Amino acid sequence: MNGYPYLDCDVSSSLFAARELVSLKLQGCTLKAPSWFVGFSKLTRLVLNNVYLPSDFFTHFLPKCPLLEQSRLLHCDQFVNTEILAPSLKLLSIQSTLYRICFKYAPLLSVVSILDADEFSDYRFTTFQQYDPDMVALFTSLPELRQLTIGTGFLLFLAAGQVPYKLPTHLHHLKVLKIHLLLYRWPEARVLVCLIMSSPNLQTLSIQVTDSLDKLLKAKDQHGSGCCFQCLEELKIWGSRGMQVELDLIRFVLATAPLLCKIHIEPRSELNCDVVLKFLMQLSRYERVSERAEIIYLWKYEG
Repeated sequence: MNGYPYLDCDVSSSLFAARELVSLKLQGCTLKAPSWFVGFSKLTRLVLNNVYLPSDFFTHFLPKCPLLEQSRLLHCDQFVNTEILAPSLKLLSIQSTLYRICFKYAPLLSVVSILDADEFSDYRFTTFQQYDPDMVALFTSLPELRQLTIGTGFLLFLAAGQVPYKLPTHLHHLKVLKIHLLLYRWPEARVLVCLIMSSPNLQTLSIQVTDSLDKLLKAKDQHGSGCCFQCLEELKIWGSRGMQVELDLIRFVLATAPLLCKIHIEPRSELNCDVVLKFLMQLSRYERVSERAEIIYLWKYEG
């Protein structure tokens, strides 16, 4: 997978007898616990890189690590049906092919990052639909969520189900939201809109803007959602193409975010000078509700 072939070897069974283990990092092997494995009662940190995992890893292995606080999984086996059962887990980082995830019991989980091991194409969208994702139930089970990073697969999974304009229970603790992909279609952009509108204390938002986001700006007039950026301190727009919808979003944020400090804009390097100058001239005309707000435009001319 991705240039990191699994090694044809199993972890020694003696490892599973080390019940006093506090931190475990494995790479390039197969992790299969023997039938007599009772768990790592003191394990707090688990890092797996290119490790082949059994299908019951999340439902049988993780629950036997009751004190586990951090789990990072990079280029591991495909997780077709993932149920997270980890009472002490605070950080979960997954970079693997992921088709479904359910936080069955993770009351302390505050940092979640779910990115992809490879690129997803549009045909994968129908794959996610068969799992009938419930976005409301998923985020309701994460009461302590503070930082969320989303990749293509996780976003497509969420977009395949019913996505409300706003969650019935606000994500009061969510401060940082990062979307690591281009939002080509409204189903995916709709997930972003829902998360923004459900996060009244959001401080940092990092996205790439497309025409789909114009519905966020239109929705503010219909739902009175100007207050969704009341706590926003930083907006980061990467891959900017100098589009009008980007200007509209920035103007909206400048006008409704009283605590705003910085807007970082990273445009595409191929933009020509005329597009950049026109974009910057428009930005200079917008009023700012926050006196501290500054715009940082990071453009490297390659002419």
